[in-house]
Amino acid sequence: MRLRAIFPICAVSCASTPQPRPSVPPTALAQGWIDADARASDLAFLCETVRDAYVYANASVGAWSDCEEVWGTAAREAVTKAGFLHVVEGAITSLHDHHAGVGTHTDGSPVPVPTRADLWLETVGDDVVITAVRPNSVAAEAGLRVGTRVTEIDGVPMDAFETDVARRAAAAGARGQEVRRLRIGADGSTLELPPVRAPEYSALLSTRRVGSVGVIRIHNALGRPELVPAFDEALEQLADTTALILDLRDTPSGGDTDVAEPIMGRFVAEEAPYQRLAWTVSAGERRAPRGMLALVLPRPDLPTVQGPLVVLVSRWTGSMGEGMAVGLHALGRATVVGTSMAGLAGAVESFTMPASQVSFQIPVGTIHTMDGTPRESWTPPVLVDLTTAQGDDPIFDAGLAALP
Repeated sequence: MRLRAIFPICAVSCASTPQPRPSVPPTALAQGWIDADARASDLAFLCETVRDAYVYANASVGAWSDCEEVWGTAAREAVTKAGFLHVVEGAITSLHDHHAGVGTHTDGSPVPVPTRADLWLETVGDDVVITAVRPNSVAAEAGLRVGTRVTEIDGVPMDAFETDVARRAAAAGARGQEVRRLRIGADGSTLELPPVRAPEYSALLSTRRVGSVGVIRIHNALGRPELVPAFDEALEQLADTTALILDLRDTPSGGDTDVAEPIMGRFVAEEAPYQRLAWTVSAGERRAPRGMLALVLPRPDLPTVQGPLVVLVSRWTGSMGEGMAVGLHALGRATVVGTSMAGLAGAVESFTMPASQVSFQIPVGTIHTMDGTPRESWTPPVLVDLTTAQGDDPIFDAGLAALP
């Protein structure tokens, strides 16, 4: 699944961001693919775009000055589109950023994290352990639990991976991969897992009642405009409840402000900012900073929901889901309960390589909470420790307990 931009930042920055152009025009081969010079030109476009626009370049990849040297030969030798795609994926993967990705895929392409991942791995002390398991997933059905130590993935030891981002990607596997092998636990036993299973949704959201509390769970639909009227209808159905729980633990793919902000607007009576964005634009030989506040506006055509509100989050709350959680907290409108979120950093923009038409997306702007915390570092005020929590759904239980 293609990652969606968490903010329509193009509306304010794309026109000012110079995009490099291929130095060699694309030349079609008889079989409909492009020649080696065009592939190298596209690779150069990718490298220059990352150097120019990737907002975390200084922290993550330096100037990426050796990009053409590292990936250029492979691009020239990639005589098929699938082969070239894997070169692009390799380059993007080297950013170690779950919010950067390629817009198309084939067998062997990485499974997107967190959208399709069913495990969350982190380094804890000297070990790499499972810190979250996606409910109703292959990993959950296999009995994997929070706190389990992982020592190898598909025969590769943990210290061979550069970052936890790389470990999580390896644990998710690749498209077309039939078996994932994890060496786990104190005894080093090997667990064979089937491929990750894409969740299937029959609706944009679901509702239920727990006593006098209404619960709305969004099913990874924050990029679909039809979610807004569906959410309005859900609020109408639950209008007689005394409090609401908004469950954002199934929004890993993020979405769009055009969807999220009208939903948040149901809970405010006055216009107010909920997070900060910053990026840079070309200013001669230098780049100049720009910034803006993201605002929520009330929905004057519909009643403002004024009762107590709890928002539930987890590692599968991603991108725009994270924006909604920090936003409703900043607005003083909700208590946020759960674990750390996906930590998808920045606002992303998509670029298309001219010859191959392969697209990729990278963060081009930073996002901070209203108190200045990088959004990817923010944690919910009511933090649930899954290593010690009890019950089938401790985050939901903690959310209920947080209501007045």
